[in-house]
Amino acid sequence: MLPVRQLNAPIASVAIPAFSRIQGHPERFAQYYLRAISLTVWMGAPLFGFLFVGAEPVITLALGRQWHEAIPVFQMLTISALGQLLLQSTSWLFVSRGESDRLLKLLLTISPLIIASFLIGLPFGIKAVALCYSLVFIAILPWILKYTFRGTSLTLQRLGRVIIYPISLCLVSVCFTELMLQIFSPDRALSKLLLIVLGFAIVYSVSSLIPRIREEASFFKDLLKELRPARQPVSPVA
Repeated sequence: MLPVRQLNAPIASVAIPAFSRIQGHPERFAQYYLRAISLTVWMGAPLFGFLFVGAEPVITLALGRQWHEAIPVFQMLTISALGQLLLQSTSWLFVSRGESDRLLKLLLTISPLIIASFLIGLPFGIKAVALCYSLVFIAILPWILKYTFRGTSLTLQRLGRVIIYPISLCLVSVCFTELMLQIFSPDRALSKLLLIVLGFAIVYSVSSLIPRIREEASFFKDLLKELRPARQPVSPVA
């Protein structure tokens, strides 16, 4: 959850005030959210894809080889990481629209489901707990988003159109990097990590040739300018 919080916190601090200012304009509100979540997913997808493929060298270098059995658990949890980013973004919409009561109802509804996923996997060990949690969370995520979008111009279809590119590119990077690891089979953890970095760098560098992805990059520059709070003029001190 730490990478999720590190990504969400700075964006939320800018997005919530901006959304509050434009909540009276439904279509503009929807467009701002879609562009903000697109930026978030573009940043989060390669990070979590990298952590999924690089779980072994990352954990070995950070914690030591005695933590080797935690690798599959870590990978299973990264499956739901992008969904966690989307879940965090729901608070932007609820808070900016003054609907904290609906946010509370949502959390009270999904919390028992998450706890149930733990209980289902518990008899089969920690790996099953992590897997059940990720699968249950992904299964209920569409309902969570649909509930959140109620009363706005947002739909699951519109959201899907803006996140399909970063998620697809992430999956391509994961597959390409896994192939490189199979071909070269590096022995050392640091060599594996560098090879994974190279694999992701190759895929994302080649993707810059795609016009749609270049357009996304220009959108992000405009978004950051628009979401930046306007500076208030400083009154001279009497």
